[in-house]
Amino acid sequence: MLNSYLKCPQLLSESTKIDTDKLDKFLSYLETNGYTYQTIQHYLAAIVHFNSWRRNHHYSDNKAEKHLYLNEHLPICQCPRSFIKDKNLNSASISHWFRINSPDYCDINHTWNEELVAEFDQYLQEVAGLSLATRLYRCRYAHEFLLWTLKSKIDLPLLNYQQIVLYFQNRAEKLSLSSMSALIGSLNSFIRFLSAKSLCSLSPDFAFPHPKLQYNFPEHKALSNHEVNLLFQGLDQNTPVGKRDYAILRCLVDLGIRTNEVSRIQFRDIDWRQNTLLINASKVKEQSLLPLSLTLKTALVEYILNARPKSDSQFVFVYHKAPVGQAIKSTTVRGVVRRLFKKAGFAPEHSQVHRLRHTIASQLVHKKVPLKVISDVLGHQCIDTTIKYITVYQQDLLQIALPWPGRND
Repeated sequence: MLNSYLKCPQLLSESTKIDTDKLDKFLSYLETNGYTYQTIQHYLAAIVHFNSWRRNHHYSDNKAEKHLYLNEHLPICQCPRSFIKDKNLNSASISHWFRINSPDYCDINHTWNEELVAEFDQYLQEVAGLSLATRLYRCRYAHEFLLWTLKSKIDLPLLNYQQIVLYFQNRAEKLSLSSMSALIGSLNSFIRFLSAKSLCSLSPDFAFPHPKLQYNFPEHKALSNHEVNLLFQGLDQNTPVGKRDYAILRCLVDLGIRTNEVSRIQFRDIDWRQNTLLINASKVKEQSLLPLSLTLKTALVEYILNARPKSDSQFVFVYHKAPVGQAIKSTTVRGVVRRLFKKAGFAPEHSQVHRLRHTIASQLVHKKVPLKVISDVLGHQCIDTTIKYITVYQQDLLQIALPWPGRND
């Protein structure tokens, strides 16, 4: 089971030095609570790293041990490259590790709870139309809440507002503000689901208020035209793979769509006569019709006619190596862009694929496109989400600035 997550021989070798029961318990918890495959990989690698370090350091206090590892070891870490060194990932995985392997951890896992969460997941998919990633974390929070009610001997039919407040107070001590916001949103949805099924007495209109999140606009979001050109210069368009990657990058730059939406473009989605592309928005389960620019249309035609391997797949973008002809995954799209960022000389912290969506949003604002239209292009349901993608140009602000009262200049 562990081999399916840890591919590196060095990590597997180090994992044999950890208590098997504890490691199995940790892995079972991650799988049961709906963590994604990649997150489980990272958490396991982080725990292997942590336990490798702690074998030479003996502290009786878990909190002190975690602090020393995160703040003294990681900044100067010379461990093998396969060892996870990201501070946030290590912090989260270690917190789970200590909690799950503590003597007072209550591992209650009733079949009824699993069936209820599975039914909740079906509701989120078929009724709410939420993406897989959103469903996973909402189901995880629902499962944890059910475990707490069992441990606290609380009957769902008698669940009341005060008990939910108590639960939130307990969780708030260990979660960040953004995680608390996700937890509250998930439980609002879960409790409304329980109410609709007459499994609790709370109103179907139940909604616990979210904490107000302060959004700090990060630097280096939108790319300049020069930086975008640097990405294109890293492509060799004389090769079949280069033609495919060029068309992929054009989809991201010209349309601002998500990586998994690029990987799922099918031939039937393209209207060559009307110059439109139908996008199945993955996060909101809606469709949007976007204009097919001349540069993108040319890139697609060149790839399909002169570079694409023979394949029965209805998806436009396919693998050129084994498995040849099968549709690529979103990870392949992200890999293409990350390699181009690296070739162009971008630092790792400035090489997020999502910057391409920020770029087109900011470009549209600069062209005075209405915010609602930009929101539709990006596939957002809420304009507040779109605002986070926009970089305001200083020159634009100067045009609307008013003179300071009392000054003549």
